[in-house]
Amino acid sequence: MRYKLKKVDIFNILLFFFAFLSYVFSFGDFKLFLWISTGFTALRLLILLKRKILWKTRNRLIFSGLFFVITPLFFIITLFVLVSSIVMGQYGVTIVNNMMNLQLKSLNDYAENSIEQYEISDNQEEFLEERIKWIDKKLNVKTEKKSKRNEHLILCYMMKDETGNFYSLGKTHKNFDIKKFKNHKELNGYFLLGNKLYFGVIREGKKLKILAAKNINQKVFTDYISKISDYSVRFRKPGKRELIVIGNIKNKEIHDDNDIGVSLSSYTYKYLNFNNSTSAIEGVASFPIKLNIGNMYNKWKNETPFKDDDSIITIIYILIAIFGFFIVLSFLVGFKIIRVITKAINQLTKGTHKIRNGDFSFRIKIKSKDQLQYLAESFNEMASGINRLLVEEKEKHRLEEELRIARTIQEKLLPDENFETNEFEISAINIPAEEIAGDYFDYYYKKDDYLMLIIADVSGKGASAAFYMAELKGVNNHLRKTDISPAKLTAEFHHSLVDTFDKVTFITMSIAKFNIPEKKFVFSRAGHTKGIFYNKNKNKIVELFPNGIAIGVPHFCENKVQEISIGYNSGDILILFSDGLSEIMNESSDMFEIDRIISVLENNIDKSASEIKEIILKESEVFAQNVPNQDDLTLMVLKVK
Repeated sequence: MRYKLKKVDIFNILLFFFAFLSYVFSFGDFKLFLWISTGFTALRLLILLKRKILWKTRNRLIFSGLFFVITPLFFIITLFVLVSSIVMGQYGVTIVNNMMNLQLKSLNDYAENSIEQYEISDNQEEFLEERIKWIDKKLNVKTEKKSKRNEHLILCYMMKDETGNFYSLGKTHKNFDIKKFKNHKELNGYFLLGNKLYFGVIREGKKLKILAAKNINQKVFTDYISKISDYSVRFRKPGKRELIVIGNIKNKEIHDDNDIGVSLSSYTYKYLNFNNSTSAIEGVASFPIKLNIGNMYNKWKNETPFKDDDSIITIIYILIAIFGFFIVLSFLVGFKIIRVITKAINQLTKGTHKIRNGDFSFRIKIKSKDQLQYLAESFNEMASGINRLLVEEKEKHRLEEELRIARTIQEKLLPDENFETNEFEISAINIPAEEIAGDYFDYYYKKDDYLMLIIADVSGKGASAAFYMAELKGVNNHLRKTDISPAKLTAEFHHSLVDTFDKVTFITMSIAKFNIPEKKFVFSRAGHTKGIFYNKNKNKIVELFPNGIAIGVPHFCENKVQEISIGYNSGDILILFSDGLSEIMNESSDMFEIDRIISVLENNIDKSASEIKEIILKESEVFAQNVPNQDDLTLMVLKVK
């Protein structure tokens, strides 16, 4: 590939040319400045060669060839400048890209966390009111002068009305048209609005939508790239020729004529243009990243000042002496380098052969304090790692066997999946998302008296959730001997278990108690999913959703657990399930939801409880399209005979 001269190469050539002229023709004090610059250039090259090139094995081989053929030194300089320019350019692009991604993630986390807190809040109106007050105070929108100080930050809450449209809450900057975003569902990146470029996110919940964005301007980049003193990033607004200069800038504009630097790479990004009145249009823009040679020059000048010699002849003699010394030394150095490299390659070949034959105890010994030693150490670590992986594989199989045994024991804690009495038919199933589950179901029957159904879901999944599930089973075995109401039973569960919970653990549950003599059942719910009840006489399906709070939460109170009493007759059906069923997702991120369960029930009301259960599971598998379930799944179906 033909090499193209960069600005730094032309600068160095001109320095040497004017240095020669200053020796032939007297330039006065200007001669001193030129030779200081020339000496600094030579010193800079030596430092770069020592730090960057000599460490690499490939470059050591290049140097050995240069010693034998006496290749001119400026070829090495040219090669280094070319390679380092490409690497530094990509490094600069990576820094800018990572910086913007971190900012975008911060905005995204804020929006998602706010929506999540809103949806789980007990008092959503109070939550919104506090947030809007906070935003108004944060943005300082009370007066026009104050708003300018926070004009780069945009935070807006939007609420869905009864028609499905969104309206904005609180205030925002008057020059930011929030109407453009009310029907825009998803946004994650850059967007153009008016004469300004922003980047941010739109996140939408069930009722609440949040826009969190920042205006892209010079200050944003200066704040986050100021530490990269050797780079300047020139940002062009999409569709505009004007430049916003970012980087190591101190209250002044920098133009091409004043900025001595090398254009390395361009940072390319996509954006949405909301200036169109109908819909957002996607576009692509970029801005170049330049390495400021002037900044590097000043750094090195301050750190390694060159003490000039008044006589150019003295410098020439020194260079000739060094050049002659390297001619004599080149043969010795070249043979020494080749010998070290070939010896190391032989060691690596021998080690590879040992590893292939299963000898993982072999270690390579190379002490060269360079890349070859690093390679040998990596080889030794690899051999040790393979041996460690074999041990870890055995340990993995042992743990998998223990988890399999734990699941077997857990299954014994659950009752039979199918149960039948003179009055009822029950069919249930528990499917863990991992090896063991945190869901729980149980039932117990007292002949001619009552039947009790319990379904519970421990927060989280895996071993910790399974542990709390086992605790719940133990408490239930004790409490089932007492004839108490569902709400009272829920409260007893809470008081018995709350001391063992950590701060993030809670249990949701639903309890249905069927009074056989009275032909009625009492249903209560502690933060669990809705129950589904089919009344055959009325040929009607209703969702059971009494008020209730999960056990283990700080503000649990028995009075907050509501009971509803419903009469039942032959042919009636009750379905209880965990959110692992209703929240099954397909490849399009759509949820299975309770409406599909009701639809399956409507089409199969004449079938047995076991058949209804199997049909619901089959429909959920078809819906998921082979996407694995992320949560434990529990399903109970009861049918009155």
